[in-house]
Amino acid sequence: MGGGRGGEGRATSDEEIGKLDKGSMLIGFLAPLAHPEVIEKLDAAGVTAFAVESIPRISRAQSMDALSSQANVAGYKSVLLAADQSTRFFPMLTTAAGTVKPAMVLVLGVGVAGLQALATAKRLGARTTGTTCGRMWPTRCGRWARSGWTWGSRRPVRAATRAS
Repeated sequence: MGGGRGGEGRATSDEEIGKLDKGSMLIGFLAPLAHPEVIEKLDAAGVTAFAVESIPRISRAQSMDALSSQANVAGYKSVLLAADQSTRFFPMLTTAAGTVKPAMVLVLGVGVAGLQALATAKRLGARTTGTTCGRMWPTRCGRWARSGWTWGSRRPVRAATRAS
């Protein structure tokens, strides 16, 4: 019922809510913050609803953590899409014409998806670097920001200056 991809699809309809018996339980991607009217309708119909995206991300609830599992898939898929669109090969290749250096992959944001992206890029043979730029920017990104990385027109390039 409802939901769609990661709760971003259509909301649960009145017709679907009408098919649920009073006292029944609905578990799924319900997007309660995006569609509070659906939650009110479910409550009025006497349906107990659990939005899996609202389950707290704690150790005891790890087996029900739908957001982490989807983020893991997103990190994997993002690297496959990037490799497909890249003008460079991810692994180092040696041919009769010479050696092609591996692609350099920079992942900004190394949460669940970012860590999976780093692991996937590394398995594909790329040189990887990752960092997190959040509220703790100076402590997490300061070293990276001083390491001499600059953005070129198409890809990150290692600058010639030494890190301080």
